Amino acid sequence: MMSITHRITGCIQSGILSGAALGVLIMPANFPSLLNEIQQLHIGGATIFTLKFLLAVPVTYHLFNGFRHLAWDIGWGFKIAELYKSGWFVCGLTVIGALALAMLWTALDVIYHLTATGDYSVNH
Repeated sequence: MMSITHRITGCIQSGILSGAALGVLIMPANFPSLLNEIQQLHIGGATIFTLKFLLAVPVTYHLFNGFRHLAWDIGWGFKIAELYKSGWFVCGLTVIGALALAMLWTALDVIYHLTATGDYSVNH
């Protein structure tokens, strides 16, 4: 199950990257104006954080499961107990890594907002 998921997350990443590249090519305005339009939608912070988390899951899963596949390539971890242990370890690292990336993106968004607007007040 995890092997096919590894392939699927690779395809998802390829689709996201291709879609983003195509979006930049056909975007009618510059990136800050696009961000401004998204901010005008007044999407809640929890929704945005969830979307960031969902974008980070394929990346972190593919990264950590890729290391698992590399271990298999050198002959480590083929016993059933090791397979299950490493599989659950990858799943745990995926959640932790995706949460960390989503929090990092959120922090960078806050820093960008502060530097772009000069609004350093606590109440926004």
